Amino acid sequence: MNEENENYWRHLGSYVARKFCVPWRHPTYLFYLFVAIVGAGGLGIWSVLYNGGDNEKIVASLYTYFPAVAMASAFELILPKSNEKYVRSFALFVLFILALVAFVIGANPAKPYSLYLGIFGAGGAIALWWLANAENENLHDSPELESKAAIGGDVGKPVVGDTNDFTT
Repeated sequence: MNEENENYWRHLGSYVARKFCVPWRHPTYLFYLFVAIVGAGGLGIWSVLYNGGDNEKIVASLYTYFPAVAMASAFELILPKSNEKYVRSFALFVLFILALVAFVIGANPAKPYSLYLGIFGAGGAIALWWLANAENENLHDSPELESKAAIGGDVGKPVVGDTNDFTT
């Protein structure tokens, strides 16, 4: 297809859809997300909630959580040269939106909408992390003998046939 007629919005949509679908079948990925990213990474949020903190403390903990997750995730999408330009620009766009949210919260932490913006920011950061790590092989589950030859299938299976009629 001619590059002038390419619809890169469609490519971006396919990329995002694929990245959101792949991890669901990998329990290790989901455990890592909930234990490490949401659980341990959000420890400041959980601590404030456990201790009955008010909205300002919850907002402050959200404000320190989501920019860090978003920045690290965006860099995971921006730095690899293998990612298409539309993927890197999408990551920058999402990072810009989340930075804007962080700026609004930082400027007005006591405002009632700051809690909702913080929750939005945390959700956006986790979604960006999901996209950045969807194809991380370290977080995927696979059978022990999944090694496959470039052609011919699973190398762990016995070879079919014999060499009785083979002449040299």
